[in-house]
Amino acid sequence: MSHDILDRYLRNIEQAVRTLAGAHVECYQEEFVSANRLNLKLRIRFQSGHLFEVSEAVIVERGKREHLRYRYHFQDALNNIVFRYDNVPHFTKLDSFPHHRHTREGVLQTSRPELSDVIKEVRRYFSNGAVEQ
Repeated sequence: MSHDILDRYLRNIEQAVRTLAGAHVECYQEEFVSANRLNLKLRIRFQSGHLFEVSEAVIVERGKREHLRYRYHFQDALNNIVFRYDNVPHFTKLDSFPHHRHTREGVLQTSRPELSDVIKEVRRYFSNGAVEQ
């Protein structure tokens, strides 16, 4: 059952990635560490030079998917951060600790977003006319 939950999660991510126009998947690595644990790494480059990277460790406990660690990083063609979500435990004063979001303006508290929602956020970034893909 755990493997089915993880497999369904991966299929949803693959489907979301396919919605990214002007994107080339440079790296897609999924590793089943055990029947209930998965490590996922993604590196997606856009025609514009923007880069979206994903690194996460996901586990299924009691039939529920949990993220042990995650990093969803999006940067522009000049290597400037657009945003990054992660749970590295270094902003201890945030109410959402260890979850936070980096932006060009600073660090914000947040809950862990679903990766599919982060992919939608990347897609919106381009569709809002910020830059062509």
